[in-house]
Amino acid sequence: MGDIIPVSNNALIAQDPEQAAAARAERIKEAQELEVKLAAINEADTRIFNVSGSCAGAGSGDFHYYRLIRRAEQDRLRKMDAEHKAQQERQQFEAKRQQVQTELEAKAAKKRAKRQKKKAKKKQKGAAGAAGTAGSDSEGSGEDSDAGKAAAAAVPEQQDLD
Repeated sequence: MGDIIPVSNNALIAQDPEQAAAARAERIKEAQELEVKLAAINEADTRIFNVSGSCAGAGSGDFHYYRLIRRAEQDRLRKMDAEHKAQQERQQFEAKRQQVQTELEAKAAKKRAKRQKKKAKKKQKGAAGAAGTAGSDSEGSGEDSDAGKAAAAAVPEQQDLD
């Protein structure tokens, strides 16, 4: 039927195997959580700086010990402040660098668009000029189609900016 598990010191009951497995899994889970908590407690830095006794008077070495602890704490705080200041400076530098980078990219995009527009105009003008000389021999409808083709060829180049 199942394992016999003691409920109290003088009573035994039979337990279903599924319930036993669930209970065992629960105990394992609780044990693992307890191990994690104990590991965290053991890893914690537990320094006791004030080790003087409960007597009313202070010994001859207590002032020197206090001064040593105070100096160590001040050094620790100074180091934390320096790290914080350095981190803020890095963040400000990165923000400014990013801002300058975006401004430069915007200028470059504007100049690129201007160059491409100029190039398209030149190409369109060249195509219209070539069509104009060829158009003198034929009808005027040929000029419109050549100019339209040149304009249509220039449009995709402008759309490549994005």
